[in-house]
Amino acid sequence: MRPYKIALLGFLSLTSCKEEEPPISPISTKIGSHCDLRVAGIKSMEPLKAFLADLQKALSNDDIETLANMISFPLRQPIGIKTKEDFIQNYEKIFTAEVKEVVQKQKFKDLFCNYQGVMIGDGEVWMSALAYGQDEVTIKIITVNDTTD
Repeated sequence: MRPYKIALLGFLSLTSCKEEEPPISPISTKIGSHCDLRVAGIKSMEPLKAFLADLQKALSNDDIETLANMISFPLRQPIGIKTKEDFIQNYEKIFTAEVKEVVQKQKFKDLFCNYQGVMIGDGEVWMSALAYGQDEVTIKIITVNDTTD
């Protein structure tokens, strides 16, 4: 056998044994280079985009009822918010002017995420997927911090 035929046969045997790469998901979970939403249990960016837009709208309108429905209770917050009623009574202490401003300025492309959830600003608001690993997840606010103190 000629040398080029042997080389060709060797190459073909190597390429035929190559493992196929998994198909790329048509649903993107990457936000820039710093956040892959899958680590936070979110399988598509669309629900998170909608949640952020709804949050910004509710805050700009001081729509306390809508905001209360966007929260997973008990809310991790320094003053201890255990129920929806606690949140409604303490709304202005939780969503201070500073926290509202940070949320309003947040751009989707600049969100940070890790295994704990998705962060707005410097940790003023944390959101997380409930029912982690399920096909359908619900995104809720899990923490609100006033980081200006």
